[in-house]
Amino acid sequence: MFDAEGHRIYASWDHDSGEGRNSRATFTAEAGGTHYVDADASGRGTGTYTLAVAEVPPALTPVVHAPAIEDPDDFPAAAGTTGTVAIGGAATGEIERAYDCDWFAVTLEAGKTYRIDLKGKDTGDGTLPNPHLDGIHDAEGNRVYASWDDDGGEGRNSRETFTAEAGGIHYVAAGAHGTDTGTYVLSVTEDAM
Repeated sequence: MFDAEGHRIYASWDHDSGEGRNSRATFTAEAGGTHYVDADASGRGTGTYTLAVAEVPPALTPVVHAPAIEDPDDFPAAAGTTGTVAIGGAATGEIERAYDCDWFAVTLEAGKTYRIDLKGKDTGDGTLPNPHLDGIHDAEGNRVYASWDDDGGEGRNSRETFTAEAGGIHYVAAGAHGTDTGTYVLSVTEDAM
């Protein structure tokens, strides 16, 4: 779920909680107005789907009293993130909780091709068991079609080759498969091809 400005709402995503491998999430809106639901597939899966939104009657909504905790996130999943990565360089981060996602700003040149690697436990580049590249986003925070990867690198690491159609700031989203947590290394290099 995304708010009216296109910022992803914390812990509002799901993978496989519905019947079979379908997704299902229960969401309570903190503010009224337009929201956006992002529907996609695991890895490079393709096919048709049905998206349904239904109001849950209040009697069926469990009341949960939990102590307030401070959000431990190191980098937000939104444009304007404090995370950055330079071409030819690397950045480190941590998926602190299930379904966390960290965005890193990078400046790309139009027409150039880049290789993006998200590495974790399999290559000793962190403790994250299964890093998942959650996509490349444009300057406004919109995910670029088919710019995500799961397991395209060594072992269960992610790797994506991306050609920038426009120059300027882009955001690379570092995440994990399912509820995995741990540290990772993100790198962006120009692909000489």
